[in-house]
Amino acid sequence: MMRKIGLGALFLYLPLLSNFSQASNFGVSLAELNVIKTLHADLTGDGQDEAILVVRKKSAKDEQPTLLIINNDKILVEAPQALRPVKNDYSPASFDGFEVSVIASYSGTTSVIDVQGETTEIIYPSTTRKQLMLRTVEEGNSGYNFNLQFAYDSATNSILLQDIFLNTNNAFCEQSLKSVHAVQESALLGNSLQFFDGYNAFQELKDLHQKLMTGNAQSIKLMPQDISISFDRALAAYNAKDKKRFEQTMATFLEGGGSNEICVADSYIADKYYFPSAPRWSNDLGFLFEQAGYFSEAIILLNEVITKQPKRAVAYLNLADSYWAVDNTDQALIMYEKYLALMSNQGKISKVPKRVIERINTQQNL
Repeated sequence: MMRKIGLGALFLYLPLLSNFSQASNFGVSLAELNVIKTLHADLTGDGQDEAILVVRKKSAKDEQPTLLIINNDKILVEAPQALRPVKNDYSPASFDGFEVSVIASYSGTTSVIDVQGETTEIIYPSTTRKQLMLRTVEEGNSGYNFNLQFAYDSATNSILLQDIFLNTNNAFCEQSLKSVHAVQESALLGNSLQFFDGYNAFQELKDLHQKLMTGNAQSIKLMPQDISISFDRALAAYNAKDKKRFEQTMATFLEGGGSNEICVADSYIADKYYFPSAPRWSNDLGFLFEQAGYFSEAIILLNEVITKQPKRAVAYLNLADSYWAVDNTDQALIMYEKYLALMSNQGKISKVPKRVIERINTQQNL
């Protein structure tokens, strides 16, 4: 329920409400309060920005901050526990917890903020709106973070936790975003921001991370929009036989400038570019890697495809061609034979390229 700002609340939060008409009636000094953070966004969709405030009394420096959302001069949400600090085991003098942000979601996409503070748009069913985000911040953790996205619910006139995203970064080089997963099940989902306890949620998310890493919790891997766009451009350039544009676009998929000495392909290719919900897309990217001359990247990605999708015949063909290109003829022969067997079982033997039979015969006759 939306509450009118009472005298006590005004005394605490007046510095942040100084633009409200009733503020001057109380004459509270701005020097008496600490404004830690101020954001503005139209969370409710009424055409007017709400004020998102993080505040703390100066007289209580060790007191945890309070999160407020103000709508039309009224407190829509007061969340006193949302930003509870968590003692960090890595550094006893520091604390972990949640950072408050605002992100924009559009039709079919939303945004995540990774552990490096970089914002990335991802393909995800969503509506056009602004959302409140609480993202985990943990001293000494450069590998992953969680994004908790809260959205306004008109039926209850409250802000509810709508989505949880796990972002992983490449801790071996560049610290760039490696993957984004949408968590499918969590007791936190659907909770009201007003009653959200940041300390308990932080602990629960650490447990959730362990479950996700061991396959004991379900999630969906999501595709960043820039990767999808780059793939479409690379495919278009390949089909148009525009070699220069094709090579330039394919280079954007590589980290460390494409140097294995800077970013070993094993450290990110499969994690970044294999999508369980789109194995055909991953196979096609593996093919494009091979066509661009990035054979190591193609081999890593296509091996992931056949491991997860052992009946995807064309992936064996693409993988065999990649092994052949680097003179690993033994592995190429194995993959060509598996491809041939699958095509035979599927009644598609007439579609097998001539080079497959020729290369198999050449190796068997050595």
